[in-house]
Order: sequence, then C-alpha cells, then structure tokens
Amino acid sequence: LARVRAELEGEVRTREHRDNRLSLDSQEVAMLREKEHQLRAEVARLLAQTEKQAERLKSAQERLAGEQHLVTSQDLKLSTQKSRIAELEGSLALASEQSGALGGAGLGQGEKAESLRKELEQGRREAAGMAARLAECQASLAEADRRVATLGAAQAQRWEEFCRMADSMKNLSSDMLSQGQANRTIGGHQPL
Repeated sequence: LARVRAELEGEVRTREHRDNRLSLDSQEVAMLREKEHQLRAEVARLLAQTEKQAERLKSAQERLAGEQHLVTSQDLKLSTQKSRIAELEGSLALASEQSGALGGAGLGQGEKAESLRKELEQGRREAAGMAARLAECQASLAEADRRVATLGAAQAQRWEEFCRMADSMKNLSSDMLSQGQANRTIGGHQPL
C-alpha cells in the first residue's frame, strides 16, 4: 500500500510538473507568436519603405538622364558657337586686311568689316550666354548625381534592415518549431 501510494504521489508530481511546463511553454509560444506578428508588421513596413525608395531612385535617375542630355546639348551648341566665332574672326581679319590694302577705295570693305565686327560681338555674347547656361546645367547635373547617390545609399540601408528582419523572422519560426516539438515530446499534447 505504501509503495502504491508513493507511485501515485510520484505520478501526481510528474503530471503537475508536466502541466506546469506545458503552461509555461504555452505562454512562451504566445509570446513568440506576438513577436512574430510584430516582426511581420515591421517587415511589411520596411518593404513598403524600400519600394518607395526604389521609386524615388528611379525618378531621380530619370531626371539625371535628362540633365545629362541637356548638358550634352548645351555643350554641343557652345562648341558650334565657338566655331562660328572663329570663322567670323577669320573673316573680319581678312576684311580688315583687304580694306587696308585697298585704302580709300575699299569703303565697301570697311562696311563689310564693321558688319562682321558686329556679328562677331553678337556671337561672343551668345557664346557667353551659352557658357553660363552650360555651367548651370553642369551644376544641376552634379546636384542630381548627389541626389541619386543619396537615394541609392538609403535604399541599400532599407534592404539591409529588411534582410535583418527576415533573418529575425526565420530565427523566430525556428524557435517556435523547436518549442512545438518540445511540447509534443513532453506530454504527447499539441501546443495550445
């Protein structure tokens, strides 16, 4: 009788211990599920931010391409204008030379030289304006380059955060799986 009583008390203690452990395990599983829920929400938030950053980066890259095209266009116009100025300077020098050689008889050549001088000055003013516009375009291009680099760095940071969150979720899932297997081993019960 004493032996049966001792076995019964041992069985009661074993069941109480198992029930206490199952209760603690159930609480731990509930906490892990809540943590998983929070991590999933954080992953969704980071993914949305990453997609938004990607759109901003794409937009900035498109603006950068437009700025590069504008700089190239202005550079070509300036080169064309410089060539025209060089041509006008040559024509003016030739007209001045011819006017000097003809003396008084070259009145028509003097008018032509004056016309060429005016055209040359106009060309120089236009070239100066184009050079100023080119400098503005280059400054705008440099700013666009800076924005693209900043957005690229921000997107890389978001991806790192996203990957860390994914790793955390993977670890949490592994912990939950291990906990579930431990619960089944203890009492043959399914986790709550």
